[in-house]
This record gives sequence, C-alpha cells and structure tokens, in this order.
Amino acid sequence: MTLEFEGDIPTCVGTPDPAPENLPAVAAGNLMERSHANEPCAPPCEAIVDAIEGRQAQIAELPKMVNGKPVLLLPGPLVEIQSCAQVAFPLLATKDRYFRRDRMIFELSFDGPKGRLFELDPAAFRSHLEQYFWLGSLRSVGNDRIAMISGRCSVDNATALLKSDPALEILPKIKVVTPSPVFIAKDEQICILPKGYHDVFGGIYVSRNRNITSVPLKDAVNSLLALLNDFNFLSGSDKSRAVACLISPALRFGGLLKADFPLDIAEANESQSGKTYRQKLVTRLYGERPFVINKSEDNSGVGSLDERISEGLISGHPFLMFENVRGPIKSQLLESAIRGEGSVACRTPYSRIVRVETDLVCWMLSSNKAESTADLANRSIIVRIKKQPKDFRFKKYPEGDLLAHVETGCDEYLSCVLAVLREWYAKGRLHTDDTRHDFREWCQTLDWIVQNIFRLPALPLHL
Repeated sequence: MTLEFEGDIPTCVGTPDPAPENLPAVAAGNLMERSHANEPCAPPCEAIVDAIEGRQAQIAELPKMVNGKPVLLLPGPLVEIQSCAQVAFPLLATKDRYFRRDRMIFELSFDGPKGRLFELDPAAFRSHLEQYFWLGSLRSVGNDRIAMISGRCSVDNATALLKSDPALEILPKIKVVTPSPVFIAKDEQICILPKGYHDVFGGIYVSRNRNITSVPLKDAVNSLLALLNDFNFLSGSDKSRAVACLISPALRFGGLLKADFPLDIAEANESQSGKTYRQKLVTRLYGERPFVINKSEDNSGVGSLDERISEGLISGHPFLMFENVRGPIKSQLLESAIRGEGSVACRTPYSRIVRVETDLVCWMLSSNKAESTADLANRSIIVRIKKQPKDFRFKKYPEGDLLAHVETGCDEYLSCVLAVLREWYAKGRLHTDDTRHDFREWCQTLDWIVQNIFRLPALPLHL
C-alpha cells in the first residue's frame, strides 16, 4: 500500500503498488510499504519514527485484516506496548477464555464440561495470539520507507502484554467456574444464570446449560430426602444438617445468603461408613467433582497443606474437599478462607502470590480421627454417620450406584433445589433465632428451611 507524507504526517493515497525494482528484497506478501511520492529528498528514518510514535491514529491507516484475521502490530520501536494491548485484549475478552484474578491473567481450560483456571504462561500466550490475529511489526527498510512484515511475538513481548494496564482493565474478573446453573435474586424472584460468563459476584462462568423445570414443592422435598435414605445418621439433627448441606451451595453460589458458610465435616464411627460418599453426593447434585486436598504429615514447605489449599483456590473450583484427614489440622489460610471476608494470599510453586476471594467456595472435610483448632471447630458444621449393618441392602438404580443416579438426573434434582429456594424466598427469606453457632446467619436460615420446608428437627450445634 503506497502512502505519501505531507510534512511529517503519513496519509494513505491508494491501493497496493508493486515494489520498485531497486527496493531491497523482502518476503513476498508480507511487505506493505510506505514511501514518498515524487519528492526529491526523503526525511531521515528518525523523523519517520518520531512521526509515527505519538501518532497512533496514523497506524490505523494500515490494513485491518490480513488472511482473514485482524492485524495486531507487535510492540517495537514504532508501536508501544500499551497500543498493542489496547488492540489485542478487547477481542480476547470476548472469547470466554481469558480472565483476571487480582493482577494476574488466567486461562480457562476445559476437560469436558468442567473448566479450570490456570495462570496464563507467556510462552503459551504467543501461540494464542497467532490463533486470533495476523501478527505484524513495523520495520524501517531504508530509503525512508517502513514496512509491515509478519512475525512472531517474543516471550518478552508476551510477558509485557500480560502485565499491561489494558489487560487488567479490559479482561473480565472471575471467581468461580461451575457446570451448575446459578440461582440469583432478580426483580424480587429467583432467576437462573445460563451457560456463559456472568459479571456478578466478582465473575462466574457457567460451563454448561441445564434443563431446569418447575417441580411442585412436595415432590421436590420428597426427592431430595430420598437421596439420604441409605445413610445411617446418628441423630435426627445429623440428618437435618445433611439436608442443609444439600441446599447450602445453591445459596452460596447465587449470593442469596451473604454470610459466612461453615466447613462441612463428615464424621463416622468406622471406615467405609459413607462419610465421604455423602459429600460426593452433594457435589454430584451440582454437576461437580470436588477438588481433593490430601493432608500429608509435613505441613510446611513444598507440598504443604497451605500450598494445596492455594492450588484449589486458584483453580476456581467451587468445592474444595479434605478427604480422610487424620491428625491435627492447623492452617491459618484455611481458617481465613472459610470466613470468606475479602481475599486470602495464595501461592503455588514457581508462581507469584495472587489474592483470591473465597466467598463462593464450599468447603468439605471427611475424617475418622481428625483434630482441629478451636477456631476451625467453630467454623464447622458436623454430620455424623454410623456404618450400616452388614446385611443392609443399598438401593440400586438403573444408572448404577447413587452417585451415578444423581449425576444422570442432575437437572431434575437441581430443579428440586430451586423449588425449595423459591419457597423460602417467597416466604420472605425467614430464619430462626438460634444463636448457638458462630456462623449465625447461615445456621438460622438453614434451620428455618429444614424445619419448615423439610419438616425435620432443628439444627443445633455440632453435638
């Protein structure tokens, strides 16, 4: 494309022209020239640089598309990092792939319907740019001409782009990724967030659509209670707390109850009693698999408990589970994260610290012989289970066991959860006056739900 300069300002004057015979060889198809037309003396290259720097509007005169892709001029002497970022990230922000947490950029990667957040590596980001853009650079080619040539983004440029202000300002924030629909209050009723990104509560990405239908309240209550028929609870209140744990995630994900949510602890008198199985049932109900955190004997350094908690929080999983924990549990990070106030500092190996908000995370722990601090105990709700007799016959389903059945019928059971929430919301979001738990608002709300909708005993302390 031939361009003329009027003074020191380049202006477009026509269509692509063949290169003059005396022009140094440049790769065919990758050179778009700017040159003087019939001027006796061209300005020096420094003047061209000065003319283009600070005049980004003039660079917009270059072709917008090449080979069917939008042109992205990479940072260099003639293009500022900020200018490149202002072109790149508006498009990348529409892809439901790139998000920010704190001052770091993350990629949403999928394994089937389940997504997970990973810190975006600059080396990988280079090829991502090639996927969405035709990458070019402005170069001085002598005789007072500059050319736009194709190229690759360097790691240094990729790093600079990911740390630029436009990246942090334009890319959407995100807290959690879930395949479950999210039930939120809107216009005095509970609505459903469908598949896609939603700019609510700090950013939620719903990774699949669900067929949520209207279910009569009585049928919804009976269906949810039937899921717990094969568990041998120590008391009626243990069953009430188990029902509360079925409903609790929906209240949390949709911001219907803006309060601290306790750690769901499953205890059993013997191994293989079903304590972890009950918690997996909760995650299957919401179309999820938990992010499992195993506690090692060494609680510091590489592979420490806090490091694995950080990995789970950074991943964007809504369910974090400590499975079959033995011995003492001491983690200030865990205690702070359960409180859900503000954010906590997380760090994984070879990575920077990132502050993660935890108010959309559900915590679970199963154990036979765990020991916790007093603070952690006060942040917990305990459901106790006894092992069924050896001759007990568990219900069989066409899909297999209970977990497979719930996973297959996830839409139906989520519709039942929605029916319960709508009843509670229509009644005025009532609660009891129980003050025996530190997480008072959660306890009072779920206490009202289990007593008045499910007709179960009250939720006392974990006694």
